[in-house]
Amino acid sequence: MSDKCTGEAFLTHGLECVRYGVPRGRYRLVLLDFWDYTATVVGDYETAEKAKSQICGDLGEYQDYVIYDDAGNVVYDHGNVTLYALLKRDMVF
Repeated sequence: MSDKCTGEAFLTHGLECVRYGVPRGRYRLVLLDFWDYTATVVGDYETAEKAKSQICGDLGEYQDYVIYDDAGNVVYDHGNVTLYALLKRDMVF
């Protein structure tokens, strides 16, 4: 990986699979970890509210929860450290 890469690229193509692989009509809760560069699917739910209700516990300094709809749009950003905003703006690290 290069020293300079965009937010989407820094999580590699795995985030794309997680973000755009949501089953039709479902909402996907994802834990983004900006320390080890992982995106972990917590689960797929019938409603965004149900997905949001599954968020529990305190997050680490470099973690964030987001919920994607079946089109890959962010419908909720937990905003723990607002790092997801960096991905949205595609900033260079």
